[in-house]
Amino acid sequence: MFRENLGVPLVTVEWSQDGCFDLTPGGADVLFQVGGGGLMWQKERLLNRGLAHISAGGLAHDVAIVDADVVFEAADWHWRMSAALDQCPLLHCQSRVDYLPELPAHIRTRGELAGIAPERTVRSLSYAMSQGKPLFTRDPATAKAMAVNGVAPASGATGMALGVRLSDVPQFELYDGNVVGGGDLLSSKAGNTVSACASSAHATTTPHVISIAMARRCGSRKAPQKSRRRWRLIWCLATMLETVYSVQKKRI
Repeated sequence: MFRENLGVPLVTVEWSQDGCFDLTPGGADVLFQVGGGGLMWQKERLLNRGLAHISAGGLAHDVAIVDADVVFEAADWHWRMSAALDQCPLLHCQSRVDYLPELPAHIRTRGELAGIAPERTVRSLSYAMSQGKPLFTRDPATAKAMAVNGVAPASGATGMALGVRLSDVPQFELYDGNVVGGGDLLSSKAGNTVSACASSAHATTTPHVISIAMARRCGSRKAPQKSRRRWRLIWCLATMLETVYSVQKKRI
């Protein structure tokens, strides 16, 4: 379902400690399979390997880093992302995320997913902060939706789908030093404080954070099917670690 609705070429990085992988070479346009190492993996490190390959090969100017269980409501999300990247080299690709229940296998299209009532909805952190919200929420409803035991909840989702213009920031990497997780929160906060471009873009009502696109996190998927490369400008990067983790009840 993820790849069927993506609309751009896909780079996937899959990790397995024992070298037993789920994906075959047809599972992505470019597939990296990394074996060995300890159990304390970091998905950001795997994604950085994919980013380095895209940069070294000059495969794309614009890259979307997307969780592998996301379907965008807008089919032209990649064009909107590229237009927004003209103004800011790093952004969230969605204003909100609808978390869907586990779905029957026959529901696979964007239109079918749009008709499913979400279990919960969470704004992206960039969009929330553009509306004047603080980094950490004081709103009880948001706190309940984002709650993690012992962690003060952010005002919105920090990851899910990020867009970056590699031609503007060719050395860009995700922060991979937070061994207890939460690297996407650090990256999102850095993007809102360090970059004046990001701060001004997020403060406007124009779609610099793709505010009219919506990502829907899906409850079940089948293995991705092979598709032809339709857009050469934008590539999507994902890790199978995200997919396996989010579908524990029904493995791919």
